[in-house]
Amino acid sequence: MNTENNQDVFVAIDLGSATFKAVAAYYDEFQRPYKIAVCQRPTEGIRKGAVLNMEATVNAIEDILSQLESEAGSEIHTVHVAFSSEHVEAQNSDGVANVGLRGKPQSITINDVEKVMDSAQAVPLPENRDIAAIIPLNYRIDNQLITRDPLHIQAVRLEARIHIITAPGSLLVNLEQAIRNTGRQIQALVFSPIACAAAVLSKNERTEGVILIEMGASTTKIAVYIEDHPHYNTVLPIGASSLTKDLAEVERIPFTIAETLKVEHGVCYRGLLNQHIRQIPIPPFGGRGAEMIAESKMCDILQARMTDIAQATLRRLEISGWLYKAKSVVIAGGGSQLPGVSELFNRLFQMPTRTAYVMGVENLSEEESQAEFGTVWGLLKQSYAIPKVDPSPSSFNQTVEDVFPDDPLLKETPLSTKKSKKESLIKKKGTLNWIKDNFF
Repeated sequence: MNTENNQDVFVAIDLGSATFKAVAAYYDEFQRPYKIAVCQRPTEGIRKGAVLNMEATVNAIEDILSQLESEAGSEIHTVHVAFSSEHVEAQNSDGVANVGLRGKPQSITINDVEKVMDSAQAVPLPENRDIAAIIPLNYRIDNQLITRDPLHIQAVRLEARIHIITAPGSLLVNLEQAIRNTGRQIQALVFSPIACAAAVLSKNERTEGVILIEMGASTTKIAVYIEDHPHYNTVLPIGASSLTKDLAEVERIPFTIAETLKVEHGVCYRGLLNQHIRQIPIPPFGGRGAEMIAESKMCDILQARMTDIAQATLRRLEISGWLYKAKSVVIAGGGSQLPGVSELFNRLFQMPTRTAYVMGVENLSEEESQAEFGTVWGLLKQSYAIPKVDPSPSSFNQTVEDVFPDDPLLKETPLSTKKSKKESLIKKKGTLNWIKDNFF
């Protein structure tokens, strides 16, 4: 896809459980993404990241991409797609390779790095679970930690630690199929929190240690970044729509009315309410006349469920051991827009907490820079460095590089899902290309 000035245009789509968001942008001479078009529409066919109705999903994707084509003034052939599911899992894995001969040091070569990467990713996988991303964390040479370039260093033994993200193979295959059924190809499939981090976290936050909490409608994604890399990822099967459901059940009103009340009048932290409690009108429906609900009552309902989400997040992080290695919390996703979220999480986590916003994208409106757009803009912030794909099905094993050379955290490798579980989802050719891209 190109602009009238023959500039490459990059397209990303976030297939959320409540809303599909699609954006198009090009990169200026300073390698900054510049927005061309933004579209969004209600989700159809997908729930909690999984395709439940292929026809509805394809129609909805076609609809939003057609809108984007109209606004951008050009056809769309390839897209970057964020994926997420409560069934996505992540783990860190170590690999080792002998470099020296008979105990004598030798210079580390590309083949040595490739061997240690293959060793690290050789983890047993359950049936119908595939590796969705592999992110290098660090290398250790003869028990000395090195974080970046091990090439040409004399060593006997090379070790590597990587962050592996896995997902049900059917989830990835169905997302890929839905895009292909619209006549487009997937440039990259990226786990949602990894994409979001590219747009809403600063370099300093990622380096010093930060907990990213991406609260969507149906799930809450948690990622911990330390030393500029993601070391921990997990997904909770609960999101911001649970607050709406509680409000609807307590007040016995339709979900759509409860969502409107939450978005327009909701607060989830009592400390933000004024002493004068407002009465909020509930519109009439189904023969039931207009009623009122006290702002304090609605706050109590929303705060109770948001506290549950915060405490579940806290427990998951405590169990993992990563909670106290971070120095701050950033809350992203649509759920972060509810007033009181950052104050509530700050009180429970006892560390600096802020609401996310999109950084480093030009020509955004205030709405388009809000936290709920973090994932889709994060996809585009990565996309500039991804090689163009040809339309053949074999072209999806591409390397994702960060647009900024000093940001190693985004070296996520999108992988084809059409592999047996015994096969590595990064072929040797793909690994070799990744090493060349990063070290030469």
